[in-house]
Amino acid sequence: EELDKRMFKFEDLDNLDDRSLQRLLREIENDELVMSLKGAPEDLRERFFSNVSKRQAEMLKEDLDALGPVRVSHVDDAQQKIISTAKRLEEEGAIFLRLGGGGEEKMIE
Repeated sequence: EELDKRMFKFEDLDNLDDRSLQRLLREIENDELVMSLKGAPEDLRERFFSNVSKRQAEMLKEDLDALGPVRVSHVDDAQQKIISTAKRLEEEGAIFLRLGGGGEEKMIE
C-alpha cells in the first residue's frame, strides 16, 4: 500500500492544476492522448477536454468514438508515455506533480 501511494498513476494527472495540465498537453501527440484516454475514467477525460479548445475537444471525442475496441496493453503503453512526459516536465520545473490528491505535495523521484 505504501509503494502504491508513492507510484504515479495516469489518474493522478487529475491532480495537476489547469496550467500544468495544459503544458503537459502541448507535449503529447494526439494519437497518444486518444489512446490513453480510451482507458481513462470519464471525469478524467472531461478534465482533459476542458483544458483544450472546444474544437480540439470535439476532435478528441470523435477520435475516441472512432477508435473502437483496443488492447489494454496499448492503452497502458500510451498512459506510461504520458506519465514519463509528465515526470520529465516536473524534473525540468515546468510542472509540479502532486501525488494522492490529498493536497500533500511530494516530489517524484
